Amino acid sequence: MKVLCYGSFLTVLVYNQANSSNQKKLCGTMLLSLDPNDDRKDDDGFASALARGKSNLPDGALDAAPKADPKKITDYFRRNVLPYLDPNKKAAVVATIKDIIASDNNILGDTVIEMVNGIKKSDLPQRRHFVYEEFLAGVFLYTCITPKNAGNIQNVKELTDEYLSSFDAEAADIIFVPDHNKLDAAFADEIKIDAHHIALLTEVGGKCTACGRALATSIDSTDTDYSQIVMIDGEEIILCVDCARKAKNYTETQIADLLSQKEEMTIKTAIVDAVARNEIERQIEEALREIDQLDEAPETKLKTDPAPVERKIKGKRLRRDVLNDVLPLFDGVNEILDRLSAEGVFNIVKLEKNIRRMSEDALTGQLSQDEIFDVLVETLYNKTGRKYRAACRIVISYFVQSCEVFEVTNETTK
Repeated sequence: MKVLCYGSFLTVLVYNQANSSNQKKLCGTMLLSLDPNDDRKDDDGFASALARGKSNLPDGALDAAPKADPKKITDYFRRNVLPYLDPNKKAAVVATIKDIIASDNNILGDTVIEMVNGIKKSDLPQRRHFVYEEFLAGVFLYTCITPKNAGNIQNVKELTDEYLSSFDAEAADIIFVPDHNKLDAAFADEIKIDAHHIALLTEVGGKCTACGRALATSIDSTDTDYSQIVMIDGEEIILCVDCARKAKNYTETQIADLLSQKEEMTIKTAIVDAVARNEIERQIEEALREIDQLDEAPETKLKTDPAPVERKIKGKRLRRDVLNDVLPLFDGVNEILDRLSAEGVFNIVKLEKNIRRMSEDALTGQLSQDEIFDVLVETLYNKTGRKYRAACRIVISYFVQSCEVFEVTNETTK
């Protein structure tokens, strides 16, 4: 289980730090906000032990944190901590911390986890507007006051590079504001514009309609990773800055292709959203961990006839990939799922039903079987800690074999 502690908080910031920063500088600078007399900016061992969840914070910081003025800590973060962080990774930082908090079963819903604005865990999933330095300062204070840092080595290890990097493109859902307490009429109008921009960007899955690049929003959209709204044939189209420039010279054929691409992306996004609404128990992550370490058994014969796979999947590549997963691994996956379900880790019947519903929701659109398979894998990956993508693919292949995914047809495959 991922937990919110000082070590996990520091790990997220270090992963998204500026080129001029390093772990010991960032760690030492943050703790100076609580104890100005204890300068640890040059202590590698100290920062490493905290980041790994091996040791607790020094007594000076622990004593000062409950009495600290949240506004002063926010001002300190604005002046001294933000310069150490990559300004292009702000949304990734917030999205990652939100996910860690949601995953931490030790934190109850009514727990205040952001000490500047009093944001509770239960409020966080719906929250999209953030003052960056306030959010960081507020979560920092929580990690210094409530949870112990020592004893979290295994939990912090779950913050792998694959997990941390998976939030790099998740900027579309996060909007940064300068100050919650200083919203004038002009800024309120600006937020309305941003909301419309966000809605259009979300329609196409947060990507440029033309080239597919993952995009963010910005008031001053000059960077190529930011999005722009371009009016083409009476329709608002989301494009990256590069494609927005090229669109001025599009031919009629290119315009028709672009509008068609927007329609396809909108349909796919709607299907992805529908599939994502299905519940998946986070405890399935334990099964994914074991499946990820499962040894292949090339000579193992399936207890279930593999004919369903060959009759349900039309495309040769996908059929080959699914069979490559289920032929050597079906019995091993079956044993892991049955055993963990019997031990009460999760409910296998509920999992089967939810996978089936996900498949049915995906089939309501105009996606190919390859696209549906990818959507199911990505949804399972997103709902189970973003750690075992290959195991998620194996599990979906398993459910193709066991008839929860795709329908058997009478067509003969070659």
